[in-house]
Amino acid sequence: MLPAALFRPMTFLGLGLGALMFLGYCVYFDRKRRSDPNYRRLVHERRHRQRLQTMRRHVADREQVAMALDPNDQAALELYFLSEMKTGEELISQGRLDEGLTHLANAIALCAQPTKLLEILQATFPECIFRPLVAKLLEMRQRN
Repeated sequence: MLPAALFRPMTFLGLGLGALMFLGYCVYFDRKRRSDPNYRRLVHERRHRQRLQTMRRHVADREQVAMALDPNDQAALELYFLSEMKTGEELISQGRLDEGLTHLANAIALCAQPTKLLEILQATFPECIFRPLVAKLLEMRQRN
């Protein structure tokens, strides 16, 4: 048997060696996985599918909420207005300008005083965001 004085350092050495082997194993298979010619294509396709699924779910939820809104329920309309404004601002800050402008246009279309809101937004947003917003509003009016 090993003396007690050697047992403790040997245990730590064994644990350290085991951890080092495990990390080496992880690095080896990660490199092998990433060097696969199809890896980037598969990752891109998976992310694209996830994005599409999220967008479809998001659009379906929005359409259900918009259809379920009662024009006489002011609290629900106000809540929907605020959520559209918040979502639009968040999307614009993330760089997803087109989606953000769509949400802001929905909120403006729902607003009781759209001209005042547009004046506030014109003062708040830079011209490169405000002009496409007005264009989006005109586009929505032509569709309806």
